[in-house]
Amino acid sequence: MLQSIRDKTHGWIAGIIISILILSFGMWGIHSYLVGGSTSDVVAKVNGVEIIQTQLSAATERLRRQLELQKRNDLLATAGSNLRENALQALINLQVLKQSSLNQDYRISQMQVEEYLENIPDFKVNGQFSVSRFQEMLNATLFTTNDFLDLIRSTLLIDQPRLGIIFSSFSLPNEVNDSIALINQQRDITYILLPFKSLSKSPVTLSQNTIQAYYNQHIKDFQKPETVSVEYILLSTKDLVNKIHPNDAELLKYYNETPESFNLPAQWKFISILIPIEKNASPETYKAAEAKSNEMYKEAQQGKDLTAIAHSLSIDNTHSNHFITLNNAPGEIQNALLDATKPGTLIKPIQVHNGFMIIKVIDYKKPEVQPYDKVKEQVKSAVILQRSQEQLAAAKEKLTNISYEHPSSLKPAADALGLTIQTTGLFSKDKGNDDFSNNPKIREAAFSSDVLNALNNSDVIPITNDTVVVLRIKSHSPSTSSPLSEVQQQITEKLKTIEMENRTSQLANKIISKLKAGTTPESIAKEYNITWVNPGLVTRHSTKVDPAILDQAFDLPKVEKSYGIAKITNGYAIVSLKSIQDGTLNHSEDYDIFSEQIQNTQGLLEYQLYKQSLIKKANIIIEQ
Repeated sequence: MLQSIRDKTHGWIAGIIISILILSFGMWGIHSYLVGGSTSDVVAKVNGVEIIQTQLSAATERLRRQLELQKRNDLLATAGSNLRENALQALINLQVLKQSSLNQDYRISQMQVEEYLENIPDFKVNGQFSVSRFQEMLNATLFTTNDFLDLIRSTLLIDQPRLGIIFSSFSLPNEVNDSIALINQQRDITYILLPFKSLSKSPVTLSQNTIQAYYNQHIKDFQKPETVSVEYILLSTKDLVNKIHPNDAELLKYYNETPESFNLPAQWKFISILIPIEKNASPETYKAAEAKSNEMYKEAQQGKDLTAIAHSLSIDNTHSNHFITLNNAPGEIQNALLDATKPGTLIKPIQVHNGFMIIKVIDYKKPEVQPYDKVKEQVKSAVILQRSQEQLAAAKEKLTNISYEHPSSLKPAADALGLTIQTTGLFSKDKGNDDFSNNPKIREAAFSSDVLNALNNSDVIPITNDTVVVLRIKSHSPSTSSPLSEVQQQITEKLKTIEMENRTSQLANKIISKLKAGTTPESIAKEYNITWVNPGLVTRHSTKVDPAILDQAFDLPKVEKSYGIAKITNGYAIVSLKSIQDGTLNHSEDYDIFSEQIQNTQGLLEYQLYKQSLIKKANIIIEQ
């Protein structure tokens, strides 16, 4: 069983594991969690293993960055202390899962870690693992090499029992059939619409006392938010690039130290033939296609022209009229091309997504180191980027020290670093008024107690990987209530809408009471001068009716005289259920899709229950 799982993780699932799990665990600062820190501020214990404050701080910051990368400004604006709580819970869960995997004797070897590392696409250049690309990406995400290797090792360790549970889940025929009957169910319904405007013949009149009373009861709804404007200094590599002028000696030294960064990649020219296989073909069809491809391969080995073989069997062939690099070749054949560096090389049949492919290499160009003179401008750009990042780190440290030593002014830091003090307009805690204040980090810093109340400079705030900022309050406007005169029209419209909704709701309930008492739908239509709409049979995903009506239709019980009320955009609808038909399959192959979905759902549920049971059994102490 375990060996089968290991085999599967070396195929297509490997990419999913790495891309999803590294992204997930990466934001928690796993290395500081695993190896510990120097502080004694313990925030939690899991079965005796301590989680300390530095680990939690790193986890919280990574969670914040993750939300920013996902552009979840809505969550950042309201998260507050929840970020810290979520980060702590993630660290606790991670420790529980790691301990459980070790207790079950799961282990990850160094070879497995290195194999996964070398196959992460983001670290490849021209199909090969690139040390410089690897270091570049780690620097951007604030990881060291050891951090990242620990991350992969722990991720794979924790994932072994998860995959075991998910892959061992299964679905029974009756479960699949019940799901098909329920999910593909159809309901025969009719409905009538009661738009608010249908009752507009009875105008809504409001007294000034009513408006005043509503204003008094909901005065918090008419608060003008607290606002601030800030002044700030921005430090960026963009400010440094124009001041960096490397000489030829520096450029040549960098070129000689990193020649692989300026290589022309290897290139291939080849012809190929494809023995096609239709989607959802049977195992027998696959075997027949494989046998056919092996037979054609043997003919080509004996000297028969590959194009002639394809033509005799009416199979399309592709002739590459130009050289292509490994990255431009289909992913399924890239590994095979790596070993085919001699013109005339015939590659054994390769199974691709739509069949089996036979390839013959026509020509090959080795990787070529480009001469310095040809890539001098590229080298210059790389050197400038490297030096600007180094200078940014030094300037950032200087900015941190000066702005802390002079907390009541930005001028000393601005003068020392040659930066300009800039200002913003007024903005609130929840909403900015320009690109700068739209950043949730800026608003959070501006409204922090240390900046807003103590009137100190903020900490150095990282905006991007190459930009930081320090700010302070320039002006502050406290929250105030809008006078009634400014919001009277708004209140009037709202009260009229509420009254019309109430009248329409009362009418809908009155009509349903009559229907349940025995009044026929035809009589209702005549009495209220309305028309029943009959869309016929609808499914859960039908586009023939309003989604709110559809939801109500599938919420109704299968009983005689089953009626319900749905709130729609501009009124209400009364929905009548006439009959229900169990769902069926439109295509026989859909059965496997339902079966797989049930398996996946049950597998994920079983894993969640497994995880919850571990957390429940664990001795978890959270320090106050």
